Amino acid sequence: MMPDSGLLGILLLLVPIVAGFGIGAAVAWYLHRRRAPSEPARAVGPTTGGHKKKVLLLIVGLVILIVLIPLLAFGWNIVQESGETYEDDFSNPASGFGRLSTKLYEADYMDGEYHILVKAFRQAAWAWNRDAGRFGDFTLEIDARLVSRPSESAYGLVFRVQDDNNFYRFLVSENGYYLVDALLNGRWNTLRSWTKSAFINEGNSTNHLKVVCQGSQIQLYVNEQHLTTLTDDSFAEGYVGMIAYTPEGNSRVAFDDIRVSSLD
Repeated sequence: MMPDSGLLGILLLLVPIVAGFGIGAAVAWYLHRRRAPSEPARAVGPTTGGHKKKVLLLIVGLVILIVLIPLLAFGWNIVQESGETYEDDFSNPASGFGRLSTKLYEADYMDGEYHILVKAFRQAAWAWNRDAGRFGDFTLEIDARLVSRPSESAYGLVFRVQDDNNFYRFLVSENGYYLVDALLNGRWNTLRSWTKSAFINEGNSTNHLKVVCQGSQIQLYVNEQHLTTLTDDSFAEGYVGMIAYTPEGNSRVAFDDIRVSSLD
């Protein structure tokens, strides 16, 4: 998580709430005190009761309006608090990852897993979940395997995602290589070029992938074995998800049991 992000989120919520009640109370006091100069005070009756109902509705409306504005502006972008965990075993098709089918790729829930099928040559397809929230410092893990594996197909994780043109990716290939790079405004910036590792299970075997991000430091693991540690400050926080790539087309990858834990 980002430093003091929790405090910032609380303040963003408390300030408009307090302001809303303050404004509502001021309006209520003003309307209660305001009378025509020649009008004497009256006992509570139907007219006065209607007046009080209008005041109450006005107060409620002001509070709702002022509270909802910051929630709409900031609520879905607040970074997850330290110690919070997000998990998904992909058993629920409504958990928030995309369900799409195009000429280039397909992505959907299937038999308790999440599948990405890349149909076209030299194409990558990725999916990330806005509902899971944004993470700054975190540990991200997932199990993944190739279902169909054209030569040199690869799969992995995307993290600190800003949008479809800005994020990090960590890939492992079916022939035992891994790659780490960043997509910056739609252009790839290589952080670690394709590197062979004996820790990567080749072919259709399952690999357990893990990314640990703390500040600008990025640690990569496969099957609980450390691959490399990199330093890059392109993105400080963001969403998380999965990615598949193939140079030949028609590569299907199955993902299962994604888990993200926020760190101090």
